[in-house]
Amino acid sequence: MKSTKIFLIMVISLIIPAASGCGGKSVYIAPDSVTKFDDSYSDTDLRIMAEQMTRSLMQTPKVARATQPLIVAILEIQNKTTQHINTEDITDKLMMAMLKTGRMRFVDRNLLKESAKELALSATGAIDPAQAKRLGKMVAADLLLTGEITSINKENARASMTYYRLSLHLTDLETNEIIWADETEIKKLSKKGFEDW
Repeated sequence: MKSTKIFLIMVISLIIPAASGCGGKSVYIAPDSVTKFDDSYSDTDLRIMAEQMTRSLMQTPKVARATQPLIVAILEIQNKTTQHINTEDITDKLMMAMLKTGRMRFVDRNLLKESAKELALSATGAIDPAQAKRLGKMVAADLLLTGEITSINKENARASMTYYRLSLHLTDLETNEIIWADETEIKKLSKKGFEDW
């Protein structure tokens, strides 16, 4: 009887801590901390790639020698990976990093599309000409930034590896010449735990 009570107390003392851990817990972590969760694309990859590409781009002779900020149109980065990656995040991160250098300004392609729609609507006569807004002088882009992100995935029973490559091209819109191109790469390995086998 006494050994049964001791056994029961031991079982309960093991179950209570285990059950209390089942509730989960959320904590805040620094946004610039490294995300080591698995081999999928992460905020850390986004930050590393944007910083590397911005540093490289700023060394391009046309950008480095410019006496005033160059005006850039940036198109959405094409996602050619097997994952859903929000490429607008990549575009935004690149644009913000480049704006902070003071060497570049950007035209808003989405606003340009909406402005063109508005002008087309005004031209149909559906809007009273006295009430129609006139667009100001739009700034023409000097350069066009385009790019793509690709990946290669390898997996076996014990691990998975993903290689990411972000490539960007900067084209001079006056000459249609690609004046800069670069790539940055990240390779991530994720080992699976026993329960994942």
